[in-house]
Amino acid sequence: MWKDYSINYIKKNKSTVIFISIIILVASMFISLLCTLFYNMWIDEIERIKITEGDWQVRIIKDLSEEEIQTLQNFENVERVEISDNTYVYFEKISKVYETTELIERKLNISEKEIEYHSNLLQKQFVYSKENNEEPTPVEIFYIAVIFMLCFTLILVVKNAFSFFVNANIKELSTLQSIGATPKQLRRVILQEAGILSILPIIIGNILGIGAVKLFIQYANSITSEIDRQVASFHYNIAIFLITFIIILITIFISIWISTRKLKKLELIELVRGKKFKIAKIKKYRIFSKIFGIEGELVRKSIYIRRKEFRTSTICLTISFLTLSIFLNFMTMSEISTDKSYWNRFQNIWDIMVEINGNKIDDEDLDKIRNIKGISNIKVYSLDSYKTLLSKDKLNSELISKDIYNELNRIDNKEEYNIDVPIVILDNISFENYCIENNIINKNNEIPTGIIVNKIGDVLYSGNDDSKYVPFIKEENNLTLDLIKNDESQEKMKIEIIGYSQNIPEIREDFDRNSLLIIMSEEAYRNTNNIINTSYLNVKVNQNEDIYKIANEIDNSLNSKYNYTIENRIDSYNSNKQIYEGYKKIITLICI
Repeated sequence: MWKDYSINYIKKNKSTVIFISIIILVASMFISLLCTLFYNMWIDEIERIKITEGDWQVRIIKDLSEEEIQTLQNFENVERVEISDNTYVYFEKISKVYETTELIERKLNISEKEIEYHSNLLQKQFVYSKENNEEPTPVEIFYIAVIFMLCFTLILVVKNAFSFFVNANIKELSTLQSIGATPKQLRRVILQEAGILSILPIIIGNILGIGAVKLFIQYANSITSEIDRQVASFHYNIAIFLITFIIILITIFISIWISTRKLKKLELIELVRGKKFKIAKIKKYRIFSKIFGIEGELVRKSIYIRRKEFRTSTICLTISFLTLSIFLNFMTMSEISTDKSYWNRFQNIWDIMVEINGNKIDDEDLDKIRNIKGISNIKVYSLDSYKTLLSKDKLNSELISKDIYNELNRIDNKEEYNIDVPIVILDNISFENYCIENNIINKNNEIPTGIIVNKIGDVLYSGNDDSKYVPFIKEENNLTLDLIKNDESQEKMKIEIIGYSQNIPEIREDFDRNSLLIIMSEEAYRNTNNIINTSYLNVKVNQNEDIYKIANEIDNSLNSKYNYTIENRIDSYNSNKQIYEGYKKIITLICI
């Protein structure tokens, strides 16, 4: 009987049905859009970390025997083990990484300092270390808060729509109650009708939200197509569909439950007569009458009479504007941080950057580029990464007195530290100029030579934005370092230090605060039998107006002879701004 009644009512009240369906469709679309958008941003961040840092979850910095490796591979929850420069462990259930690793430590007698967790990746997958008091980042909390605020707003909107639906049904419901229907049965009728009305709009709204995100990603890729940036891909799976579907169902169910809650409070006589407004007295709004006439006063009185209904609109608008304001402030702070830490920091360092993969640029072609009119400075460089062991007695006394050395990676039970050693390989002309600038005499020895940038970030006594530095190591004459390459080859290299400096070459690169940076010439680096696979041209011009012209001349000089990409500071800056504007536009549209 209830099913027949609901279907019959839906057929006879098509305008009400269409109104409710549109409200549910819009609510479903927005929830689907936000969930899908945040899911894609989350997946893209995970993929970026995997590409730049690796996809491992735990790294063991210790040489394991074959027996120990076999034990590790057979360990419960261990998916696979990879051996290269270190032992990398992958787990089946990522949520139990920390628990399983603790068991591995005890079983194989491995110390905590020989275990390194890929915390950056694990935290993005919502796996946190209780021991280190890790917790969700402010950005993740912000995303959840935005979805919660959107759902709360939509609950109010959908609730208002179903209140209208209930009021339109009031006489039919009174008839049902007069023949013995209980308030519980009446609510079941409304829920049944709502379920019938909601199924198709929820599915369509979900699909529209997914489609909107796909279009947004295409729009974002079109903005960044002219610069060398990783292309964003659209990601979706059944899990996010089910999560979105459940969130939509909960939102709509709460809306219906709130709108039908008053049925149990109504007496039979109230249902038969219909709910009436009971207004004791309405004051006169003389100001509105004088300004807008009788129509203005009637409008103001109408708003007063229906103030409860308008309250929902007020709350929805307030939440929308609040969400928009929070997001715009968040994006603005992010822009300011990026401007300060990147654009402002490097604006006097580079104007044009060329990345050449494969073949080294010929001296003849490089001379052509150096002779282009308008270029004030050009540095050709490459990068490599090594590590070395330093004993405590090699460290600077000021470093030890301030306990900054505790930030370094200490080898267990030893007074030795495993230090990352990034190497900048300058072309011979740029290296000679660097030596002159720092009053260092360049000399060619049988052993490759280099210059140490002898400073370390004073992380305890200065902030990141205005860093003060102290010397890293004691400046010894005829110092030689044994380096080990940071890759699977584990190649060794001995290097003689010919000088110390506090100045990093003017190139668009950032280095770890606790690393020991070494500058080498291209000639000295090639004497180690290393091969340069990627080189960079860091170009500074005299006037900003000439950037495009000079970039075109460099492009013509390189022609199709090399595999290269070229970017300029102005276009990169504008593209970065466009990406921020794209995010602002999509959130603004959602709030509207």
